[in-house]
Amino acid sequence: MRAMGCNEAREWMSLRLDGQLEAAEEGQLSEHLRGCPSCALEWSHWQELDGLLRTAPAMAPPEGLLALVMERLRQQRARQIAGSLVVIGLQVTGLGVLVLGAVAYCLHGLAPVLSQVPYLVPAARFAAAHLLMVAGVLGEAIGVLMRVAVSSRSALLALAYALLAAGVMAAWLRVVFRRRPAARGPAGA
Repeated sequence: MRAMGCNEAREWMSLRLDGQLEAAEEGQLSEHLRGCPSCALEWSHWQELDGLLRTAPAMAPPEGLLALVMERLRQQRARQIAGSLVVIGLQVTGLGVLVLGAVAYCLHGLAPVLSQVPYLVPAARFAAAHLLMVAGVLGEAIGVLMRVAVSSRSALLALAYALLAAGVMAAWLRVVFRRRPAARGPAGA
């Protein structure tokens, strides 16, 4: 029979307290404890602690603990759902921007044509031409964004560029729609 080491004895002490050791293992552990004063002292501490735990009165959980735990779980779940919705919203927005950009890029070529149509009201012609120019810029910006996203590993850089481009375009649209063409009256009036 081989000699038991202290580490193995410590593992077996826990098993002994739980009644999980076979008779041969019990004998090996007892033999080690007789020959090792430090393990014997540790075993006495284990037994003392086990006795305290077995005789300690069972305490009822505080009132409202279950409700508190369930509320925290609901809050955590709500945060997870909100986070998922934000991610989905960003993905849908990104897809919408890409589709809008593709359409805008395709329509960009119509701006020079519309500005030459004589029967459009001048204000409508002006607004349509500028909207199509802005749409073209949006399309080009999205094209740059796509090239950055494909060629770079930095999604943050691409997102920052997209946000900057969207902000600039929003500001430009405000300027375009707030500017009113001057009313043309008779010459010399």
